[in-house]
Amino acid sequence: MTQNCTPFVFPLGPFQVNSVEYDKVSDYIESGAIDVVPGKAKFSRYIPQRDTFITRNSNPPLDESVRSSLVHECTHAISDINKYDVTRLTDEAAAYIAQLTYALLLRPSLPEPPIGLPVDNMMRQSMHLVNKYELGSPAGYGAMIDQRDIADLARAVYAIPDYHNIDPDAKLAANGVALSDEQLEEFYRRQMQRLINQDTSGTDASLKAQYASYEDYVTSDNELLTLFDSYRAKEDRAAEVVARLSDDR
Repeated sequence: MTQNCTPFVFPLGPFQVNSVEYDKVSDYIESGAIDVVPGKAKFSRYIPQRDTFITRNSNPPLDESVRSSLVHECTHAISDINKYDVTRLTDEAAAYIAQLTYALLLRPSLPEPPIGLPVDNMMRQSMHLVNKYELGSPAGYGAMIDQRDIADLARAVYAIPDYHNIDPDAKLAANGVALSDEQLEEFYRRQMQRLINQDTSGTDASLKAQYASYEDYVTSDNELLTLFDSYRAKEDRAAEVVARLSDDR
């Protein structure tokens, strides 16, 4: 693990924010169950109805903003994989808390945005929750985030114009991610390899000894980056998938 990969582990309502879940997302992608296609917008998206990531239009190396936004979208995928029964705004609140936790791990001196614009107000509120619950530090492992704080953040998300079209009571369309027999075989192969690597890794063993009560760790930077690498092997299918998504709007 790299120095920037301080573990963060916390439940947020039904959400379990930890490396095991993010590694699952990676394995679903590599098995082919979750598709990844290159996008043209300045932001990335996860479409649960299509089990598809659309990446933002950016070039490597990926900066802190891009890397933390990957965590945001992967949190949406976690919701889909686990069929979490939550509202869309609660799902967004969870994704923003995870995103800001990771952003502050990458850059602890990250300044708060100014008060004013709804998106800046929401980001400030997310950062305050990260600090309030000490997320990303040993003191915050397993911290239970108050449902009132989650609801307040969901309202701050709704205040952003881009989210005004969401009914505050609308449930997330998290119907799970199906695996074919071939995909299931590859998924379990990768899961077993992770277990083997954990058993044979001196670094992981020392971490387990240090954090015996919390055996989930944030995935390594390299693993986060590979979440979006698979689209390079799927470029021939990208246009077809993007066209289907456009038809659904």
